[in-house]
Amino acid sequence: MEPHFPYVPPKDDFDRVLSRRVNPQPERDALGDMWMVHPQRWEHPDPVAIDLIHDLYDAEVMSIDAQLQVLFSELGKRGFLRNTIAVITADHGEELAEHGAVGHGRTLYNEVIRIPLLLLVPDQPQRVDVSELVSEVDIAPTVLDLGGMRSPAPFEGRSLRVAMGRARKWDLVIDFLSRLLRRDKDPAPTAYSELLTLPWDGSVPQHVRSVVLGSHKLIVDALGKYHTYDLVADPQETSPQDQEASDRFALEHALQLCSRCVARNVSPPRTAVPDEPTRERMRALGYGN
Repeated sequence: MEPHFPYVPPKDDFDRVLSRRVNPQPERDALGDMWMVHPQRWEHPDPVAIDLIHDLYDAEVMSIDAQLQVLFSELGKRGFLRNTIAVITADHGEELAEHGAVGHGRTLYNEVIRIPLLLLVPDQPQRVDVSELVSEVDIAPTVLDLGGMRSPAPFEGRSLRVAMGRARKWDLVIDFLSRLLRRDKDPAPTAYSELLTLPWDGSVPQHVRSVVLGSHKLIVDALGKYHTYDLVADPQETSPQDQEASDRFALEHALQLCSRCVARNVSPPRTAVPDEPTRERMRALGYGN
């Protein structure tokens, strides 16, 4: 939760980040002003405020990175990691004025939905980078597969064992056959995201859902309008494009498949008042009063 608003990094980390600036004084002056006098500068940042927000966020990331190093060093000393699968990820990223806003929960641009995913696996002698498209729904199937267990039927994701270079006997054959058989049915792999209107939040998200298929991405806004992007030519998602008919069809097909899958697994709605232990856990995560 450290790289999360409110951005309050340790002073030493913040000073280290500021030391990269030729003249950090404007940011130091802006810090007190934004917290105490003009809080609207967080929502509508001017150039100095944008620099400050970036540096605060960098310092937050630097802080959690250092603490993770301490944690895993101690776990290693105790032999805990010899038989442990560890996963480091996040529930969302953060928009830092790339598209005019700060925070999360309103858009589905890549700065919000493209997040870290690191797996530490026993007996993995070297780092392996997975370049193909993956999603958080793949985490549970991967952990179960690495632990020798089969995923339950309702799971939507896929194991990343093969992509991680840890293929077992017949894994590559099964993976090839499954890709071949689903070629005309399922445009996998895809990454699906959606935003919900929360009952305690009166704001309406700018985006509703998105799907990434290969290097193309489709975003559906709150008015139902489609916006498509070529993530290779336009990684910052600044210029929506008119895709070729075949690309657009594949994106819309993937979006429909993902939406149906999510809708199938929605639990019946119910209203309940959380008990105090639940409220306390929510407060610890930064939610609720």
